[in-house]
Amino acid sequence: MTSIAISDDEIKKSFVESQAKMIEFQRQLNSVRSQIQAKDHERRAAMLTLREVSLFENVPLYKAVGRMFLKDTKENILSGLNSKIESSKDEVAKLEKNAEYFDRNLKDVESSLRELLQKRYE
Repeated sequence: MTSIAISDDEIKKSFVESQAKMIEFQRQLNSVRSQIQAKDHERRAAMLTLREVSLFENVPLYKAVGRMFLKDTKENILSGLNSKIESSKDEVAKLEKNAEYFDRNLKDVESSLRELLQKRYE
């Protein structure tokens, strides 16, 4: 009878540890997903700005620097927007890999929790 009590304690300890891991992976996954949304929003805004800037010729263009606006050439603004779009795409790709990693780990922890519960009730 004491061996059953020890195994119950071990199962409870494993359950608590697995549950803590699961909560941490969920938190990290949610954080990565929100970062993906922010980067995607940034990319779409840059694409829209790029499209609008490309429509007009011989119009003075300004870029925001802190709390002020500086007049700049169209080429500089277009290259800045293109680099922003590319960097956002790269960041989204990296973040999606991180999201897949956390999602896979979350599923692993959930399956181990199910196994612990099955052991407990067998």
